[in-house]
Amino acid sequence: MCVPICYGVIWGCSTIFLLPSDNQMNNSIKIMLFIEFEWKIENVVYSGIFLYRSTEHETFNQIHILNSIAIFIMLLIIISSITIIIICAIKCYMKLNDHMNNLSKRTNHLHFQLFYALVTQTLIPIILMHFPSLLMFFFNIIDKNSSFVSTVANITIAVFPALDPFPVMIIIKNYRMAIFGKLAKPVWSTTRQRTVFEN
Repeated sequence: MCVPICYGVIWGCSTIFLLPSDNQMNNSIKIMLFIEFEWKIENVVYSGIFLYRSTEHETFNQIHILNSIAIFIMLLIIISSITIIIICAIKCYMKLNDHMNNLSKRTNHLHFQLFYALVTQTLIPIILMHFPSLLMFFFNIIDKNSSFVSTVANITIAVFPALDPFPVMIIIKNYRMAIFGKLAKPVWSTTRQRTVFEN
């Protein structure tokens, strides 16, 4: 439970302290902001990666130390997060296999439905959040424009909370039947008890 909180704190601190905006970043993006959005840089608060810096007296770009540390920390968080997801999925599958013989067929079927829902729910954040983030870092490391990838990442991250419940609703049979209106209504039957008195 503490892993997501720790990761969030580390990510937030890295963003605040290692990726602050500065004059060189302002000069680099202010024209793009005005052309694409008609925003002035003075009215925008942002944080971002500007890994390769150059000055008037230098003919080659230098790597910005704070930005490189931030990229390393964030890549470590993303890769370790994916690793934890894979390890937990493998352990869940092994535990399910260990208890298969001791459970009824119906319970086993429900367990596998829950497992497939769990696998799908773990693939959704990997595809919608981890992979676009890795692509953004990759484009920054090779010093290429990542504006398109950043736009896609913003959209996929925003869509993620809406898509996250769908695997459970579709894979679990009872939920799926309820959604499509095929869940049979319970029938309540009452029986009368008669008492017979003999003469």
